[in-house]
Amino acid sequence: MADFPERPTLARGTLRLLLLGSVEYGGAGCFCPTSSDLRELVHHGMLSQGEVVLLDLCAGVEHLGRATADSVDVMLVVAGPNPRSISIAHQVRRMALEIGIERLLLVGNGIRDDADAVYFMNGAKEFQVAGLVYASAQALAAERAGQTLYSADPFAAAEISAIADAIQSTRYSHPLGGAAN
Repeated sequence: MADFPERPTLARGTLRLLLLGSVEYGGAGCFCPTSSDLRELVHHGMLSQGEVVLLDLCAGVEHLGRATADSVDVMLVVAGPNPRSISIAHQVRRMALEIGIERLLLVGNGIRDDADAVYFMNGAKEFQVAGLVYASAQALAAERAGQTLYSADPFAAAEISAIADAIQSTRYSHPLGGAAN
């Protein structure tokens, strides 16, 4: 793990993004070395007490099968208002519980209207829902222009702030409800 400080990073203010790599093209081989590096970092690496680390993992369940993220405080599962996405969220929940991740929050993403919100919430009954992020023309325009959502869509910024608050309060609560000791 001694080479982690030399790995490429992007920084903005107090935030630092560590670039671990990805599969760039078909036939490139296994993602196992990068997964091993990430697991080592999360378990034994450069994390200080009280530090907040966000892991943006590829959609799907491979990181759960490898237990890459088994020592996270809170897992945020993002799903859309459709049967396949909600089904995968339930698979992620099951696998997360199997490797000992007990603090899970679900976020609805790309919600277009009340019908989407109701559909999503009906499929999310086993989850603690941290919030819903509505699809908007401003959000799409910001993404296309490479701008932050915060600067382009104040409503989405408020939704995301509420989700951040839910993550923070869940992080310090007892895993399956109740107060921490």
